[in-house]
Amino acid sequence: MYKEVYNINADLGEGYGIEKAIMPYLNSCNIACGGHSGDSDSIKEVVALAKQYHVNIGAHPSYPDKENFGRKTMELSKDELSQSIRDQIHLLLSVVQKSDLHHIKPHGALYHRCSNDKEFATILLEIMHDLCPQAKVFTLPNSQMDKIAKEYGIKVWREAFLDRAYQKNGQLLPRSHGNAILKDINSIYYQFYSLVRNQKVKAIDNSLIGLQSDTLCIHGDHPNAVENLKTILNFFELKKEPLE
Repeated sequence: MYKEVYNINADLGEGYGIEKAIMPYLNSCNIACGGHSGDSDSIKEVVALAKQYHVNIGAHPSYPDKENFGRKTMELSKDELSQSIRDQIHLLLSVVQKSDLHHIKPHGALYHRCSNDKEFATILLEIMHDLCPQAKVFTLPNSQMDKIAKEYGIKVWREAFLDRAYQKNGQLLPRSHGNAILKDINSIYYQFYSLVRNQKVKAIDNSLIGLQSDTLCIHGDHPNAVENLKTILNFFELKKEPLE
């Protein structure tokens, strides 16, 4: 596999049971640590597999909301949210050494809130500065996190998505939209190929927009995540041209 050409990450430990099957194809993994899913046992299982396959280990904190899988905004005080995120990162750090923590990637509604809201981005970056300043943060290109992380000495990895549709402004199409999730393997491969080779993505209006990224996410809760990832990587190794 051309792992030196791309970096692929997936959200794991979320109860879908794909960890063993998908881990050989990943460069990085984001481990649910008790907010939207996950506990110490699931963390230990995913960490062991990540170490076996030499995959970067990241924490995947979220709003503390298992009922809604962390995909709805919660109105918490700054102190409440900060304490929850700290507790989640500490849970992962009870299993891995701080030096083994490669990155932090917030989940779901928290991810988007930290991308768009400077106050929320600051909350996460302050926590990282305190607990794991050596770790990178995964975020959207040109997000609030991207813009201010340097002030905290935190390195940013800009993230793009293989299985999500984009708006012409470069933002993800909200999940409430019927076409937000890419399901056709040709569409997913086209997006992967375009991002890796051309650093561009096709928006829903068919315009091509520049999107420089350091890591590419495939969602672990996609019903065909493992097979989709295996297929697109196989196509890429065979130098198959994508269908537009």
